[in-house]
Amino acid sequence: MFKRFQTVLLSLTLMLFLMGCSHQPDPSLDTTEAAVKILSTVRFDEQLELIDSDMAKKIIGAGEEINCRMYIASRACADTLIILEAVSNDVNAKDLEVLLSTYAQAQDDAFRNYLPEETEKTENYVLKCRGKYGILCITADYASAGEVISSML
Repeated sequence: MFKRFQTVLLSLTLMLFLMGCSHQPDPSLDTTEAAVKILSTVRFDEQLELIDSDMAKKIIGAGEEINCRMYIASRACADTLIILEAVSNDVNAKDLEVLLSTYAQAQDDAFRNYLPEETEKTENYVLKCRGKYGILCITADYASAGEVISSML
């Protein structure tokens, strides 16, 4: 009787554990709406301008399998917003994270030598990737950026 009770208890525990670790579905994101929300909620030191998608892909090293929305400030300001969407099953969140973190590190290196006062932003960037989306935000308002981006992904 005790052995049967242990087996039932173990089965219930395992079932509850697996239910708690259930996989959340990948997010579905309209990248234009996401950009509008971030740009209107997060404080940037300058107004960010959308650059051409093909130019943005060249800047970050993305291929045709990724859609890219990139907003940048002037060269005197590190503020940046990049939203990536994988359009191929061959690209995953880790691939997007590598692209975005490589870009963020390059920006940190550049501003460290060019405008050191901007390095607080480049050191505290917000990067979140999930499913087929990746978002990088470089701003002094990184706490707000983190909250908004986390709510999306």
